Amino acid sequence: MKPAAPATTSAIACLVLIGLLPLLPASTQALLRFERAALLQGEYWRLLSGPLLHADLLHACANGVGLVLLLVLARRSNLPVTPWLLPGLCVGSSVLLLLDSTVSWMVGLSGPLHGLAAWLLIALYRHGQRATALMLLTLLLGKVWLELSQTLPAPTWLSVPLLPEAHVAGLLAGLLMGAAGTALNHLFRLFRPPAQCAARPQP
Repeated sequence: MKPAAPATTSAIACLVLIGLLPLLPASTQALLRFERAALLQGEYWRLLSGPLLHADLLHACANGVGLVLLLVLARRSNLPVTPWLLPGLCVGSSVLLLLDSTVSWMVGLSGPLHGLAAWLLIALYRHGQRATALMLLTLLLGKVWLELSQTLPAPTWLSVPLLPEAHVAGLLAGLLMGAAGTALNHLFRLFRPPAQCAARPQP
Protein backbone atom coordinates (compact mmCIF):
# COMPACT_ATOMS: atom_id res chain seq x y z
CA MET A 1 0.00 0.00 0.00
CA LYS A 2 1.29 3.44 -0.96
CA PRO A 3 1.98 5.63 2.13
CA ALA A 4 -0.05 8.80 2.56
CA ALA A 5 1.58 12.02 1.43
CA PRO A 6 2.75 14.40 4.21
CA ALA A 7 0.16 16.97 3.10
CA THR A 8 -2.64 14.41 3.44
CA THR A 9 -1.40 13.31 6.86
CA SER A 10 -1.19 16.92 8.07
CA ALA A 11 -4.70 17.68 6.82
CA ILE A 12 -6.15 14.61 8.54
CA ALA A 13 -4.36 15.48 11.79
CA CYS A 14 -5.73 19.04 11.65
CA LEU A 15 -9.28 17.81 11.02
CA VAL A 16 -9.08 15.31 13.89
CA LEU A 17 -7.75 18.02 16.20
CA ILE A 18 -10.47 20.55 15.46
CA GLY A 19 -13.03 17.79 15.92
CA LEU A 20 -11.69 16.79 19.33
CA LEU A 21 -11.09 20.22 20.89
CA PRO A 22 -14.81 21.08 21.34
CA LEU A 23 -15.13 17.93 23.47
CA LEU A 24 -12.69 19.24 26.08
CA PRO A 25 -14.00 20.57 29.43
CA ALA A 26 -15.12 24.19 29.39
CA SER A 27 -12.32 25.15 31.79
CA THR A 28 -9.73 23.80 29.35
CA GLN A 29 -11.37 25.49 26.38
CA ALA A 30 -11.19 28.79 28.26
CA LEU A 31 -7.39 28.41 28.30
CA LEU A 32 -7.27 27.82 24.54
CA ARG A 33 -9.58 30.35 22.93
CA PHE A 34 -8.37 33.66 21.48
CA GLU A 35 -8.71 36.22 24.25
CA ARG A 36 -7.31 39.69 23.75
CA ALA A 37 -6.68 40.43 27.44
CA ALA A 38 -4.89 37.12 28.00
CA LEU A 39 -2.76 37.56 24.87
CA LEU A 40 -1.68 41.02 25.98
CA GLN A 41 -0.55 39.41 29.24
CA GLY A 42 1.74 37.00 27.37
CA GLU A 43 -0.43 33.91 26.71
CA TYR A 44 0.74 33.73 23.11
CA TRP A 45 -0.26 30.09 22.56
CA ARG A 46 -3.78 31.41 22.06
CA LEU A 47 -2.72 32.79 18.67
CA LEU A 48 -2.52 29.18 17.47
CA SER A 49 -5.07 27.40 19.67
CA GLY A 50 -7.83 30.01 19.30
CA PRO A 51 -8.52 29.33 15.59
CA LEU A 52 -8.30 25.55 16.10
CA LEU A 53 -10.88 25.60 18.91
CA HIS A 54 -14.56 25.65 17.88
CA ALA A 55 -17.75 26.31 19.78
CA ASP A 56 -19.20 22.86 19.05
CA LEU A 57 -18.95 19.93 16.64
CA LEU A 58 -21.25 21.54 14.06
CA HIS A 59 -19.05 24.64 14.00
CA ALA A 60 -15.96 22.44 13.66
CA CYS A 61 -17.49 20.35 10.86
CA ALA A 62 -18.52 23.42 8.85
CA ASN A 63 -15.01 24.86 8.95
CA GLY A 64 -13.53 21.40 8.39
CA VAL A 65 -15.45 21.13 5.12
CA GLY A 66 -14.12 24.53 4.07
CA LEU A 67 -10.57 23.46 4.88
CA VAL A 68 -10.93 20.26 2.85
CA LEU A 69 -12.28 22.14 -0.19
CA LEU A 70 -9.38 24.61 -0.15
CA LEU A 71 -6.81 21.84 0.32
CA VAL A 72 -8.32 19.92 -2.60
CA LEU A 73 -8.04 23.04 -4.76
CA ALA A 74 -4.42 23.48 -3.68
CA ARG A 75 -3.60 19.86 -4.42
CA ARG A 76 -5.26 19.92 -7.84
CA SER A 77 -3.21 23.03 -8.63
CA ASN A 78 0.03 21.44 -7.28
CA LEU A 79 0.48 24.18 -4.67
CA PRO A 80 2.46 23.28 -1.51
CA VAL A 81 0.06 24.77 1.01
CA THR A 82 0.83 22.57 4.05
CA PRO A 83 3.95 24.46 5.27
CA TRP A 84 1.87 27.64 5.43
CA LEU A 85 -0.99 26.30 7.56
CA LEU A 86 0.33 26.76 11.11
CA PRO A 87 2.15 30.07 10.39
CA GLY A 88 -1.06 31.26 8.75
CA LEU A 89 -3.05 30.61 11.94
CA CYS A 90 -0.62 32.68 14.01
CA VAL A 91 -0.37 35.51 11.48
CA GLY A 92 -4.15 35.76 11.14
CA SER A 93 -4.62 35.90 14.92
CA SER A 94 -1.83 38.47 15.21
CA VAL A 95 -3.43 40.72 12.59
CA LEU A 96 -6.76 40.51 14.45
CA LEU A 97 -5.04 41.31 17.75
CA LEU A 98 -3.19 44.31 16.32
CA LEU A 99 -5.86 45.87 14.13
CA ASP A 100 -9.13 45.39 16.01
CA SER A 101 -9.23 46.16 19.72
CA THR A 102 -13.01 45.62 19.83
CA VAL A 103 -12.72 41.82 19.48
CA SER A 104 -12.32 40.53 23.03
CA TRP A 105 -12.49 36.81 22.21
CA MET A 106 -12.83 34.47 19.24
CA VAL A 107 -12.90 30.79 18.33
CA GLY A 108 -12.99 29.07 14.95
CA LEU A 109 -11.07 28.51 11.76
CA SER A 110 -13.14 30.74 9.48
CA GLY A 111 -10.69 33.67 9.66
CA PRO A 112 -7.66 31.56 8.68
CA LEU A 113 -9.76 29.91 5.95
CA HIS A 114 -10.22 33.35 4.38
CA GLY A 115 -6.47 33.79 4.68
CA LEU A 116 -5.80 30.43 3.04
CA ALA A 117 -8.15 31.36 0.19
CA ALA A 118 -6.32 34.68 -0.26
CA TRP A 119 -2.95 32.92 -0.28
CA LEU A 120 -4.27 30.44 -2.83
CA LEU A 121 -5.55 33.10 -5.20
CA ILE A 122 -2.13 34.81 -5.23
CA ALA A 123 -0.39 31.49 -5.82
CA LEU A 124 -2.85 30.56 -8.58
CA TYR A 125 -2.33 33.93 -10.26
CA ARG A 126 1.44 33.48 -10.13
CA HIS A 127 1.14 30.02 -11.68
CA GLY A 128 -0.88 31.27 -14.63
CA GLN A 129 -4.37 30.25 -13.44
CA ARG A 130 -5.61 33.82 -13.57
CA ALA A 131 -9.27 33.11 -14.33
CA THR A 132 -9.57 30.85 -11.28
CA ALA A 133 -7.72 33.37 -9.12
CA LEU A 134 -9.93 36.29 -10.19
CA MET A 135 -13.10 34.25 -9.67
CA LEU A 136 -11.94 33.27 -6.16
CA LEU A 137 -11.04 36.88 -5.38
CA THR A 138 -14.47 38.12 -6.50
CA LEU A 139 -16.28 35.53 -4.38
CA LEU A 140 -14.07 36.21 -1.37
CA LEU A 141 -14.40 40.00 -1.45
CA GLY A 142 -18.13 39.78 -2.13
CA LYS A 143 -18.67 37.46 0.84
CA VAL A 144 -16.69 39.68 3.22
CA TRP A 145 -18.46 42.82 2.00
CA LEU A 146 -21.89 41.26 2.52
CA GLU A 147 -20.92 40.20 6.05
CA LEU A 148 -19.54 43.62 6.98
CA SER A 149 -22.60 45.41 5.58
CA GLN A 150 -24.86 42.93 7.42
CA THR A 151 -26.72 42.25 4.16
CA LEU A 152 -26.74 38.53 4.84
CA PRO A 153 -28.70 37.24 7.86
CA ALA A 154 -26.63 35.68 10.62
CA PRO A 155 -26.62 31.87 10.45
CA THR A 156 -29.06 30.47 12.98
CA TRP A 157 -27.13 27.22 13.43
CA LEU A 158 -24.00 28.98 14.70
CA SER A 159 -23.79 28.96 18.49
CA VAL A 160 -21.33 31.88 18.59
CA PRO A 161 -21.69 35.32 16.98
CA LEU A 162 -20.47 35.64 13.39
CA LEU A 163 -17.26 37.68 13.40
CA PRO A 164 -16.58 39.40 10.05
CA GLU A 165 -13.63 41.18 11.64
CA ALA A 166 -11.84 37.83 11.95
CA HIS A 167 -12.56 37.13 8.28
CA VAL A 168 -11.05 40.49 7.29
CA ALA A 169 -8.00 39.83 9.48
CA GLY A 170 -7.57 36.40 7.92
CA LEU A 171 -7.93 37.86 4.43
CA LEU A 172 -5.27 40.49 5.15
CA ALA A 173 -2.96 37.87 6.66
CA GLY A 174 -3.32 35.64 3.60
CA LEU A 175 -2.60 38.51 1.22
CA LEU A 176 0.41 39.49 3.36
CA MET A 177 1.81 35.94 3.36
CA GLY A 178 1.12 35.54 -0.35
CA ALA A 179 2.94 38.78 -1.13
CA ALA A 180 5.82 37.77 1.16
CA GLY A 181 6.10 34.40 -0.57
CA THR A 182 6.16 36.10 -3.97
CA ALA A 183 8.86 38.53 -2.84
CA LEU A 184 11.00 35.73 -1.38
CA ASN A 185 10.64 33.74 -4.58
CA HIS A 186 11.86 36.71 -6.63
CA LEU A 187 14.78 37.28 -4.25
CA PHE A 188 15.74 33.61 -4.47
CA ARG A 189 15.77 33.78 -8.24
CA LEU A 190 17.72 37.04 -8.19
CA PHE A 191 20.52 35.80 -5.95
CA ARG A 192 20.60 32.18 -7.09
CA PRO A 193 23.97 31.39 -8.67
CA PRO A 194 23.69 30.72 -12.40
CA ALA A 195 23.81 27.10 -13.44
CA GLN A 196 27.10 26.11 -14.94
CA CYS A 197 26.95 25.30 -18.59
CA ALA A 198 27.80 21.74 -19.46
CA ALA A 199 31.14 21.34 -21.17
CA ARG A 200 30.81 20.90 -24.88
CA PRO A 201 32.20 17.69 -26.29
CA GLN A 202 35.41 18.09 -28.22
CA PRO A 203 35.08 17.47 -31.95
